[in-house]
Amino acid sequence: MTHSGATPTTADVETLICATATKISGRYFPSRLTALVVTGSTARGESSVREHPNGTTILGDLELVIVTTDGSSIPGLKEAVREELFREGIECEVSAMFCSKHQLLGMPASVFTYELRECGKVLVGEPTLLSKMPSIQRSDLPLEDAWRMLGNRAVELLEALSSPELVKQQTGVGYRVAKLYLDICTSLLIFTGDYEPSYRARAEKLAENVVDISSRVHTDLSEFALLTRRALDAKLSGAAIESFASPVDVRAVIHLLQTIGSWELSRMCEGLGSVDAFMASRTLQTRVRGWAAVVSRVGVQEAAVNAYRWSTLSRRGSPRHLIYKVAFELLGAHENASPQQLMSFNRLLPLPAGGQLSWSAVAQSTAANYHRFVEVTRS
Repeated sequence: MTHSGATPTTADVETLICATATKISGRYFPSRLTALVVTGSTARGESSVREHPNGTTILGDLELVIVTTDGSSIPGLKEAVREELFREGIECEVSAMFCSKHQLLGMPASVFTYELRECGKVLVGEPTLLSKMPSIQRSDLPLEDAWRMLGNRAVELLEALSSPELVKQQTGVGYRVAKLYLDICTSLLIFTGDYEPSYRARAEKLAENVVDISSRVHTDLSEFALLTRRALDAKLSGAAIESFASPVDVRAVIHLLQTIGSWELSRMCEGLGSVDAFMASRTLQTRVRGWAAVVSRVGVQEAAVNAYRWSTLSRRGSPRHLIYKVAFELLGAHENASPQQLMSFNRLLPLPAGGQLSWSAVAQSTAANYHRFVEVTRS
């Protein structure tokens, strides 16, 4: 964002981002696009904005829900929004979910749909659209959905740590570590019944109830509450985010991830706090649905080549849970994983890494499998 004089505020930048998305989407309204909704950090006023001499960078992405007449995607729309933002001096990744109005109003209870209904902003289309979504009580938020959040953030951190470029520049790793602190807080508060639909409110809730929550988790979380506040300040200001890329912070957040993740799994698996126990508790139908989604995303030839191995893996878990397991294991071992461990982890991936195995190679393959098979589905 090029500017002269006073530095624009986060609110100024978010207003320009929404105006740009509205302008580009308006080309398709109402023939193909019936509504445009912004959700996530931009809708909540919690974007991470970094100003520099050549413009503005948004850490994270602009999350759009695009309602079309038949639920199909509009090719090139999110790319056009990103390019127009770049022309305005704003570097910002754009993610988009396309759906029909019927699909929007029928979305099942999840953290995403709760925050979409409560915090989303309709930029184009019927102003009261989101209020027509079914009301969701916080107590109805699925616990597995909260735990999945940890898996998603774990893969994102793993991807950053395996990228020499992101490790060198530190911003990418630091942002993911800070985001992981914030979403560990989110996930934990869903399990304890203290969830709030914004990072600010969640950090405050954790600080207020840290003694009670610590007793329930059987771990002193007072330091975690302070780190969450520090992560929130860094995310909202866009400053000092690199400080979270230090080896100390990386090790600390991975240890916390393992501690809280294990406690959450024990809540869902009758005291057994491991991913293996959780996978064993899932129904065959659940596992098969996940593998069917994998088959639908690869060609017939690739599916045929992997059919036997995928059939064997399906007895152990779904693609999502196996990818999460590998991510947690790789983060725990970091670069100290033995060749035998790397081979074992790699075999659990739908499409394993080829050639000489290294920690980075298996980590990057884990991220690639996540983006291809997990990020685009709820299976």
